[in-house]
Amino acid sequence: MTFQNCNCVYCTHYNGFPILWRLSRGAIWFEIPKNGSSSIKQKYNLAWTSRNPPRNILRSKLRPIEDFKLYENIKPYVVLRDPIDRFVSLFNHYFLNGGKRFHHGTTFCRKLNKDINTMDINARLNFLIDNLSELSTEEEVHHFYSQTHFIDTKSFNDFTLIRLKELSKTLDVPIIGHTPVTDVCDIQLSDKQEQYIKNVYKNDYKFFDTFNFTVVEK
Repeated sequence: MTFQNCNCVYCTHYNGFPILWRLSRGAIWFEIPKNGSSSIKQKYNLAWTSRNPPRNILRSKLRPIEDFKLYENIKPYVVLRDPIDRFVSLFNHYFLNGGKRFHHGTTFCRKLNKDINTMDINARLNFLIDNLSELSTEEEVHHFYSQTHFIDTKSFNDFTLIRLKELSKTLDVPIIGHTPVTDVCDIQLSDKQEQYIKNVYKNDYKFFDTFNFTVVEK
C-alpha cells in the first residue's frame, strides 16, 4: 500500500519533510506528526497556522535548520512510538467525535460517499483501513506516513531515540492530547488488521531493528 503525495502547506514549506528543529542548549529534533510534536511546539511557543507560518516561527523559540550538514556531529532527538499505537491515535484524531482533525475524517468519508455519523467506531475503523490509499492532500495525508519518512538517515547515522512516553522525562515536555480517552478505549483491532498495519509501517520496524530500539517496554 502506497500513500498519496501530500502537498499541504506544511509539506511544501521549507522544502517539506524531514524538518529539523533547533531546540534549546544545542539540541536538535526531527519532527514526526503524532509523536509529541504538538507538545514540543507548544513548549517552545510555536503555534503553526497555514495562513502565515513564517511569522509564527519568528515569534517562537524554535528555529528550523536548513543546512543539516552544519549539525552532522550532533545526534538529533527522534521521538518514536509503536506504529499500531500511532495508527490508533491517528484514527482517534480523524474519526472520533472530539478529535482535533475530525473535520478531515468527516470530509474524507463524504468524498467516498459515506456519512461518518451513520457508522459506529468499528465501521469507521474498517472504512479507514480499507481506504488508506485514498487519503490525500485534502486530509493532510502526511500524518499517516511512516515515522521513517520524517527522519533524514542520509545526513545522520546516529540519533538519540526516545519513546513518546519518555518525552517529559527526557526533554521536559508535558504530553498534551486531543481525543477523549473514553472513546479511545472502545477501539479493538483484529489480528488481521494489526498485521495489515504492521505491513504498512514495515519501514518503521526495520528502523527499530537497525538501531536495536525497543519501542514498547517489556
